[in-house]
Amino acid sequence: MNEQLDIDKFKKEIKESQNSQYPHITKNDKDMLDSLEIEQAQKGEYILLKVLVCKNQITHLSKAHKRIIFKYRNTIVNITKSLPLFLKSVDWTNPLQIAEAYTMLNKWKLMDPELALILLSDKYSDKVIRDYAVSLIADLDEEKFYFYTPQLTQALVHEEYHESSLCDLLLKRSLECPYSIGHAFFWYLKSNLHVVITYERYSLIIEQF
Repeated sequence: MNEQLDIDKFKKEIKESQNSQYPHITKNDKDMLDSLEIEQAQKGEYILLKVLVCKNQITHLSKAHKRIIFKYRNTIVNITKSLPLFLKSVDWTNPLQIAEAYTMLNKWKLMDPELALILLSDKYSDKVIRDYAVSLIADLDEEKFYFYTPQLTQALVHEEYHESSLCDLLLKRSLECPYSIGHAFFWYLKSNLHVVITYERYSLIIEQF
């Protein structure tokens, strides 16, 4: 009963979304969603799937929403920006779903490096997912990497261990570009040593300069 109420609400939201209210979804993405065969899913599930992808809201996903996103993961695999949404639908206590999530990483259309930053937030703690994000971010040119250095440095807080692929990448790019990235990275670390939760980790990294 509650799901039917949601469907009615989402029908209205889909109609309203036609005026580019979801700029992160490109016209090609919308066309792909519009071209889905209705018989691929029950009508209600299709409507929910479409609006969830359009809104790309990764917080406050209900169990029903997660089930639908995971069920139709292969349907949205070519929408790069829906990867974070899919990963939030995974039950990370279920070994089979975890294995499937890793498999889907190799199938998903590659995200732009800048979009991969979201996978380094505190919402994604799995090491494989974070390493995947780092592999994409490594392709950023010097100017863009420099711009995101503060954000990447802050993301170190969310790593499980002091040593991580993100830390290795920041140090590597600092050595390659010492007067831009290296300078920014060092002083961001230095200026945050007073913060208790980052002191130990940032101190250890500074010792490697």
